[in-house]
Amino acid sequence: MRIDQHCSVLSSNRSLPFPEAIRADRLALWLDRLLQDLRSAARNATKYPITWAAAILSIGAGIDATTAALTVRNAVFHNGAASVSAPRAAQKSACSFAVEAA
Repeated sequence: MRIDQHCSVLSSNRSLPFPEAIRADRLALWLDRLLQDLRSAARNATKYPITWAAAILSIGAGIDATTAALTVRNAVFHNGAASVSAPRAAQKSACSFAVEAA
């Protein structure tokens, strides 16, 4: 945002108390810079599509690898209790069911 635009944003927020006017001004500047970055990214994506495809595939592979590693970690550390035998009450009910069925 140019300085004259910056001053016009400040003057438009005169009805707000001082801290809220500063917050609104910072938000306007942040959104303006974000839109500039998005426009620049779109221009670069059209100029260098192979580079963008490689970047997107790299990010996807990184997310997949992280997901796989965390899944293995959760299976090892959090679901390790699944190998513990069932409580005695469950064993008795299973045995009594097997006896009744026979």
